[in-house]
Amino acid sequence: MSTSPVPAIRFWLLLLGFIAWSGAFVLLYGMLSVGCAAGWHLQMVGPMSLQRLMLVGLFILSLAGIGLLTFVQYRGWKARRRERPAPNDFLIAGGFFASLAALGATAFTFAPVVALSPCL
Repeated sequence: MSTSPVPAIRFWLLLLGFIAWSGAFVLLYGMLSVGCAAGWHLQMVGPMSLQRLMLVGLFILSLAGIGLLTFVQYRGWKARRRERPAPNDFLIAGGFFASLAALGATAFTFAPVVALSPCL
């Protein structure tokens, strides 16, 4: 039995962005439901409701977190491109592009919390 030239951690690079996206999705829409049930949409904090303030804050935090993950993977990808090619280079590049797609999905999926009515 031979060992793989690709460390097992490299396979997780493909999933990290969307794991972070799914965690943010559950947190954001869970807090949306809690806020509607608790009446946070009726409590004003300056020009916006407490619920919208919390949702926009979570939206910005999720964008920042997934953006940071994407940036770290980009730096790893650029650093590996200078060295000689290895079998795990595809996983490093794939991890970066998957995280980039998760960043786009985050912006597209969560952007409605900025403008749409949170509770019906």
